[in-house]
Amino acid sequence: MITETGRVVAIEERGLWVETIRKTTCGSCEVQKGCGHGVLNKLGSNRSNYIWVLNDDQSQPFSVDDEVEIGIPEHIVLTASFIVYMIPLILLLLGAVIGESLLQSGLGETLAGMVGAVGGFTVGLCIVAWHNVKIRNNYSYQPRLVGPAASSISVVKIS
Repeated sequence: MITETGRVVAIEERGLWVETIRKTTCGSCEVQKGCGHGVLNKLGSNRSNYIWVLNDDQSQPFSVDDEVEIGIPEHIVLTASFIVYMIPLILLLLGAVIGESLLQSGLGETLAGMVGAVGGFTVGLCIVAWHNVKIRNNYSYQPRLVGPAASSISVVKIS
């Protein structure tokens, strides 16, 4: 499970709104200037994100400003990454090949490939959008509350 620590900002019936602070390691990374994450961090001055987190275990009460640990299973991240990145890319390449082979009669070979690539990429983006709508309310894809953050758990020593 991939976990992150955040602060509770609001409480709802089935979950919590948690504020997480985006962390970056751009100073120690070799790529630095060529990385999209570094560019996005420089563009956004506000580094906090608000995430709705499913609270399956209602036995432990949380209040606003509590530090909590949230998580999402690795297979969900891998599946979403495949859908968002690979489906449009595969369909772009497939569209280019189909465009070159089917449309080259009236159009030039390069233009036919470009039209097919744009069409394939558009279909890929539509599949991503459809998948997003399909899983939007599916609780198995929602981040979950793991528990209180390790730094906020107070230990009482009995002597």
